[in-house]
Order: sequence, then structure tokens, then C-alpha cells
Amino acid sequence: MRREDILILGAGPSGMAAAFQLHQGGVPCTVVEARDSVGGLSRTLHFKEFSTDIGPHRFYSENQLLYDIITDLLGDRWVPGERLSRFYIGGKLYDFPKIRKGLLVAGPYKTARIGVDYLWERLKGIAGKKSDNFEQLVVSSFGRTLAELNVLNFTEKFWGLPCDQISPDWADERLFDISVGRMLKKMVPGLSVVTRNLANGFHYPDSGIGLIWDEMKVRAQKSATFMMGSRPVKIVHDGKNITNVVVEKGDGMVAFRPLNVISSIPVTEFLKILEPGPPEDVLDAADHLKFRSHISLLITLDKENVFPDNWLYFPERDIPFARVMEPKNFSRHMAPDGKTSLLVELFCQYGDHTWNAGEDELFEQSLMWLEKMGFVKKSEVIDRVIIDKERYAYPVYDLGYSRWRGAVMDYLAGFDNLQAIGRGGDFLYNNMDTAMEMGIQAAQDIAKRSSIGEKEGAVNEQYIRE
Repeated sequence: MRREDILILGAGPSGMAAAFQLHQGGVPCTVVEARDSVGGLSRTLHFKEFSTDIGPHRFYSENQLLYDIITDLLGDRWVPGERLSRFYIGGKLYDFPKIRKGLLVAGPYKTARIGVDYLWERLKGIAGKKSDNFEQLVVSSFGRTLAELNVLNFTEKFWGLPCDQISPDWADERLFDISVGRMLKKMVPGLSVVTRNLANGFHYPDSGIGLIWDEMKVRAQKSATFMMGSRPVKIVHDGKNITNVVVEKGDGMVAFRPLNVISSIPVTEFLKILEPGPPEDVLDAADHLKFRSHISLLITLDKENVFPDNWLYFPERDIPFARVMEPKNFSRHMAPDGKTSLLVELFCQYGDHTWNAGEDELFEQSLMWLEKMGFVKKSEVIDRVIIDKERYAYPVYDLGYSRWRGAVMDYLAGFDNLQAIGRGGDFLYNNMDTAMEMGIQAAQDIAKRSSIGEKEGAVNEQYIRE
């Protein structure tokens, strides 16, 4: 059995940031990753001459020090860009959250309806009050017409749940800032508001977002061991600490005796391989935590470009896909000269019809709509491939998630030498920068409370936001 100071489970953004932070202090660790490449949901994938991320990934953060890390890693391969992402609704493209432009496209009748509904919600006097669910919150903030135009239908499509069964936390966590004041400012010429998720500017590596994690691995492997194509199959504990971790690698097993464990693997899967198993109430809570799954269909095209947007949203229920990204609009290096590609994103539940559908079915169905909307002709298609399927893509924010998550995370907090991080490990919908901060913080916390931290330079605290 191998003794390890630090064992990191999962090499997504949070796990890689932890490994890189430890490397900065010369602290060794072992990283266990099921795939053959690092980056998790932020990997860059390759198909013949084309490259794509797993959906739109742009780096934006309020933490300047994270930019410093990536700039040091990538140098001039780390370039700024401007976001353009619109909603395709009823044959028109709406530029939200730029509300003024969106209202111009909507036309006078719908604009009037939006205004009346918005004022009605103000007169009702319930805006800003605590909402029981996402639909109630959005309607009270924007009015029914605007809410249904581009928020409620897309949200239901994304999550596969009616909006009255989705937690209001989803608005605060990811979707947008629903402050009435901010909305009004967006509608007034000359005023601007930058929010975390709606910022127009971003940075992007010239060959895909995965370059960040690839370069982190190059640096970190000077002191870290990466076990690719490996997964934990047994995690043994004594009630207070993780004592042993058995990892399956190829056709063999490797047993570790770690002093510290950092895990970003899906928390529901982590609990399944604990020995002894968690208490029944914790297992019951874990059974209530759900993940939304995701399929990436890449279509390569013999044409220069399809649209100017980085990606488009398709909230209408009849359209099978919810979002389409054109990788070349992030970086020209993502496709050969004179050619482009589209990444068609389908959101589903593990094991449902969409998840089990074959490549031909998903391609023909998607192409029919892309042709109908005038984006693509069948004669322009070079090839297609289901380039990725993610079972644990998004933690579902249903009405009870906070209660169930709390029970699970409280239980895991009882292990002194375990830190659960990342979107899957902490069951929170994190951006890349937040995931990186979680990994850095986990590495620092371990160093501070153990003998590892006594090594000179083991903790580089400048990289974490106070």
C-alpha cells in the first residue's frame, strides 16, 4: 500500500488548480482521473482537423490574480474576446441581456406587453420579496411576458423541470442578476452594469479552454503524479478520517494510504464507494440529489462561418437542442481555413430517449432544424460525431436540493482529512474561476493544518481572493 501525503480525485478545473497550487510550493501529490485527459467538463476535444470545447467556455473573473496565473501559463496564447450570444425565438434573434436591443427586435406590440406586465408586477408590490420557486421569482421581477420570452422556457429545457419546481437559488447562482435597479439601468442609454455571468468581455486560449489545464499538468507533473484512465473503487474510513483509497488502473488495483484527500468526483458516486457506508439518512439525502446530463454533437461544415455569435440559445420547446456553439468564433484555430463547425448541445437525463439515441438520429433531427432555420444546408456538412456525453454535467437545483445537499455535505465535513470541491464534489453550479479558487483554497487549507505547510513556500496565498 502506497503512502500519499495528498490524493486528488478528479482532474477537472478544481482538481487541477489544487495540484498546481501544491506544485507551486513543491508539495507532491497524486491525481487520479478517469479520462485520458485533464480538464473535466472544461476539456477541449478534437475531431480530425477540428477542435471544440464541451459547450461555451469563456474565462471571466473578478479575481485578477487568477488572470495572473493563466497569463503566466499561456503567455500570448491567452487572448481577450468579446461575447455575442443571442436567443433564437420565433425566427428572430434577440440580443439579451442587452434589453434595449431585445425590445427593438420584439416589436411595438410585444414591447408594450412587456412594459405593462413589468409595471403590473411593480404595482402588486411583491418584487424583491422572498420567492418560493424560480418561476415566481422571475415573473415578479420581469413580468410574465418577458419571463416567458427567453427565461422560463429555456430554463425548463435546460433542467427538464417546470420552473415552479426549480429553486430560486438558480437565479442567484448562475442565470442573471434580477435586481430591478440593475434591469432599469440596462434599459437606460449610457448606463451599464457588469455582472459575473453577463459580462461582455472575456479571455480565451487560442486553441481551446483545455489549454489551461494541459499547461497546468505540464507544470504540476514535475512534483505531481497523474494516474490517467483510473478511478477510485473503494474509499475506506474510520469515521473521522479517510484511511485507504483503492484505485482501479487498467486491469490492476493500486491502494493508497493518504494523509489528505481532495475530491471533485460526483458526490453521489463518492458516497457509493465509502466503506463503511454512510448512515441511511445520508444515503436517502444523496438519492434526492440529481444531475442533468449533456450530449455534445459536433457537425463540421464546408463553409467559412454560420453566424457571428459565440453561441445561440434556442428556448422553444419544439427544437430538440437548447444551445449551439460555433467554436471558430472563440478562436480561428478551432477549425481549418474556409471551414467551420457547430457544437449542438442537447440536455437530457441519464438513460432517457435522448441519452440512448444513436448518432444518426440526433444528427438528422438537429440538421432538420438547422436547415429549417436557415443556418446550414445538408450539402455543406462534412462530417458529424457525438464527441462527448456527460452523465454528471449539472447539479440540479430543484426545490429540495439545498436541504439534501446540506445533509450530505455536513456528513462529509465530519472527515478531518477530506475536502469536497468543484461542481460535482460540492454539488454547486460553479464557474471555472470559482472552481479554481476552490481547488487553490483546498490546497492551502491542507497545508495550513498539516506538517506539509511547514515546508517553505508550500502555501502561496496570493492566489486566493480574500
